[in-house]
Amino acid sequence: MVSPTKDEIRKRALELFYKDNPNFVDHKPEEYELRERGYLRKAQLQLLRESAKQIELKLDQDKQYLAYVKYDLDELEKRLKELEDETITLPKEYAPQNEAEKRLCNVLGIEVFKRIHY
Repeated sequence: MVSPTKDEIRKRALELFYKDNPNFVDHKPEEYELRERGYLRKAQLQLLRESAKQIELKLDQDKQYLAYVKYDLDELEKRLKELEDETITLPKEYAPQNEAEKRLCNVLGIEVFKRIHY
């Protein structure tokens, strides 16, 4: 989680101070005043909670995306298994033309040629 910077905390603390003390618009409180009155701590906690919410939202989005990817991978795996079981029929011109080509296919263990009917 990304921690808020001192400037961000101070800015939020000032916002909280002016919200609680609208009559002090002309008065800019010093850092020790904000600390003593708890505005710095309150601002820091608010910013950390906001950051945590953003991270949770991103995590949920990433989980949803990963679920879609997993579904797609499962579907691809099913399709690959289906394709492995299918018999492929090609025109005769693609078949090995002689005994040497047939032996070569067998030696190389080319699975495609083992399942192809001509």
